Amino acid sequence: MSLFFRFNRTKTAVAVIAATLILAGCNGGGSSNNDSSDNTGGSDNTGGDSTQSGARYITLDAATDVTQAAYLDLATGVQTTSGQDWHVAYQKYVGFKVNGGASGAGNANGAITACYTGNSAALYDAEGNPVQSAFEAASADSTLEAFNAVTGVESCVDGGMKSDSIAPQIKDWLSADYSQGAPVYSADSSKWWVLRSAKADPSTQTFDYSRFHITDLTVELGETTTRQMTLGVQTWNPLTQSFNDEVASPVLDYSNGRVYYDMESNSVVSAEDDWELSVVVQDRNYLIQVNGGASGTASAGVGVLQVDSALDVTDPANTDQVYKYFADQSEGAFSAPGDYGAFDYNVDGQGHQMWPNYGIYLVQDGAQLFKMQVLSNYGEDGNLTSGNLYIRYAPVTQ
Repeated sequence: MSLFFRFNRTKTAVAVIAATLILAGCNGGGSSNNDSSDNTGGSDNTGGDSTQSGARYITLDAATDVTQAAYLDLATGVQTTSGQDWHVAYQKYVGFKVNGGASGAGNANGAITACYTGNSAALYDAEGNPVQSAFEAASADSTLEAFNAVTGVESCVDGGMKSDSIAPQIKDWLSADYSQGAPVYSADSSKWWVLRSAKADPSTQTFDYSRFHITDLTVELGETTTRQMTLGVQTWNPLTQSFNDEVASPVLDYSNGRVYYDMESNSVVSAEDDWELSVVVQDRNYLIQVNGGASGTASAGVGVLQVDSALDVTDPANTDQVYKYFADQSEGAFSAPGDYGAFDYNVDGQGHQMWPNYGIYLVQDGAQLFKMQVLSNYGEDGNLTSGNLYIRYAPVTQ
């Protein structure tokens, strides 16, 4: 069962050659996927320098609270919060994001951009599948030379520095017919989604659920633009252990900007209220977003089904029917190179571990440039729970 979207891997001939040369020095004795030791000068989880390479190390705790992202300020080497300065964040079951574009407003110097350097290309075959022996040979030690060699944005591949965009969980619902010239938009009312509430009940720590589809869509473009939709919603009744009869939502009018919908009250609300869904048009992209992950600060999510259809779900809290609820993801530099950005899942086919691919990323904050590399998903020694990211990073002098 995949835990994230499957991202496309982009490799260039230069990156493949460079990565092949780098990994050729592994001596066949690299560490396992859990081993993130670096014998070039030890580590300092408060942001200290390695004695030889100038690299710094930190463990980013995204395991203690999986409902929220863990934020990293590369300037100070400190784990922060969404309300403080941050450059890169990671949330378990959601993925990475940078503080710019669709994922954040940036710091004092403006939006943060990032790129992937292409250094891990030799860990994958021509079809983009992970090569187990290459992953087993790679380690923090064997990739330190590649980390030190990154000295500027000329190392970027796949279009250079970029901001994040949104990869929503609610997708493939809109179609456009251009046969008459101007597009005629329609929604697929046969598609249903199971939705989890943005917040749990504080006394029981249980969530509310509903399932919904789009019943009406109006898009009229011209001097006055009209964009509206109506949802058909069936809320979960924990007393009867069944979904209630379908009711119509209010008209969600996003003609002049984003509109927010609260599932529990079946009403249009503001951004400051409790909400589950928001609807907006960004750069011609019609987005239905959930209040969680890359799109919000709460815990709303869309169910990944173990059954054929949302209409087949008879208990939204049963993991045999709904495997897990996922929030929206960011899509950007940290979407490459692996299935899950800096990680690949179950490389050896025998476990459920996340293997680091030792991808090196550049992160731009105004005039300051940083580089970073995820070395482990299980802490420095590989003995912590999943979601404890051991990270190597350093400022880059330009």
